[in-house]
Amino acid sequence: MKKVFYFTAFTLCIVAGVTLTSFNEPTRNHVITEMDGDVVIEWYSETETATPFEEGWETGHCEGWKDVKGQNVWCPTAPWAPTPDWDCGDSYRCGYNRGFKFARCKAQGYTNCSK
Repeated sequence: MKKVFYFTAFTLCIVAGVTLTSFNEPTRNHVITEMDGDVVIEWYSETETATPFEEGWETGHCEGWKDVKGQNVWCPTAPWAPTPDWDCGDSYRCGYNRGFKFARCKAQGYTNCSK
């Protein structure tokens, strides 16, 4: 009987510890938002800023994925943006176009997609 009591007490302590630590206030490196009833945690860094090309890459990647899979799907995390081409530059539009094409290729199931 003593073992059951200790086991129950130990289990309750673990559950209470996990529960209490999961409801801490957000720190400065993430934002907690709610989308369609789901909690979404977005991570960011105050020292790193994305270039317009990288922002376009992420947006284009999501839109390209949705173009194939449907508008109501969750976008996968975009891979690191490639180095901008010399002829295109570091513009948002160039990043968007390359991200869109890459995500469409991946969403269609091809493995030889080039960034």
